[in-house]
Amino acid sequence: MRRNERSISFNVDAYTARLIGRENVSKLEGAVLEIVKNAYDADTKVFCLY
Repeated sequence: MRRNERSISFNVDAYTARLIGRENVSKLEGAVLEIVKNAYDADTKVFCLY
């Protein structure tokens, strides 16, 4: 890991993994990037990610 990074665990159910693509949820960074891109593509005015 790079400096100032920390490991975060996350779980994704099978339906969600199929919906956004298994390769995109294999790592947290890919999952976050995909959901942000989807929000942008949908012209979302407000986006909140916990």
